[in-house]
Formats: sequence, structure tokens, C-alpha cells
Amino acid sequence: MNTAHPRFFQRLQTLGAVLFVAGLTTHAGHYQSLTVAGILLTAVLLVRLSIEFSIEEKEPEQSLERKLKRLSFLNQFSMVVAMFGVVSFMREQ
Repeated sequence: MNTAHPRFFQRLQTLGAVLFVAGLTTHAGHYQSLTVAGILLTAVLLVRLSIEFSIEEKEPEQSLERKLKRLSFLNQFSMVVAMFGVVSFMREQ
């Protein structure tokens, strides 16, 4: 990883989130709703990480705008998945 890249901390944050969610998913294996939500969140975060790595340092404005919109959509989708997991977990209890 290039630490001089302007999006270095977003990449690092996303990588940390992937590891955190994957770790929580493995420890919550006996709750089916949390496992499904964790797997979906891990997949979404991996897609987000791949988009982060595809952003160049001198990215053209139009291309950067399109990638940032995808990241925004993935953020919203991951919030929906997380809320689904929490609500499903509460119903299981």
C-alpha cells in the first residue's frame, strides 16, 4: 500500500472493517441471522475495498465521481444489511 496516497486511510479503515466483521461472523456462528448478515457485509466490504484500490492518485474527476457514488451506494446497502441482521437477531432472542 502506498501511504502517500490520498485515500490511504479509507483503504486501511475498510480493511480493518473487513477483518472485524469477518471475526465477528466466525464467533456468532450459532445465530443464523448474524451469520448471513456478516457474510453479506464481508462481501460488500470486499467490493468496497476493491473499488478503493482501483482509485488512482491522479484519477480523472468524472471517473472519481462515479467511483465515489458506488462507494456511497455500498455504504447505504451495508447499513441496510446491518440493520437487517440486528433486527433478525433481536427476533431470535
